[in-house]
Amino acid sequence: PCPAGWHVPTSAEWVTVAGYFSPQTSVGAFNSTLKLPLAGYRDRASASLFNRGSNGYYWSGSPSGTSAAYLYFNSSAVNPAYSINRALGFSVRCVKD
Repeated sequence: PCPAGWHVPTSAEWVTVAGYFSPQTSVGAFNSTLKLPLAGYRDRASASLFNRGSNGYYWSGSPSGTSAAYLYFNSSAVNPAYSINRALGFSVRCVKD
């Protein structure tokens, strides 16, 4: 989904980037140079949008079968290494190679 010279961050890259969020919450994610908003996600079955304004979900470029790792954050926590089915409509953020 990224143009030439850019890529979706790997799970390991999300771990590194999330380590710089200060504080370790959605505030830190938005205040980072990536400006990650609380975009929520689109459900795979209903196509409904969920958790907009309360949770951030960003895919990594680290798939494993039908699942993939993703970065998750909300107003009280950051976790850069969750994994879930790839059918969900999470945000994608490209970073420069």
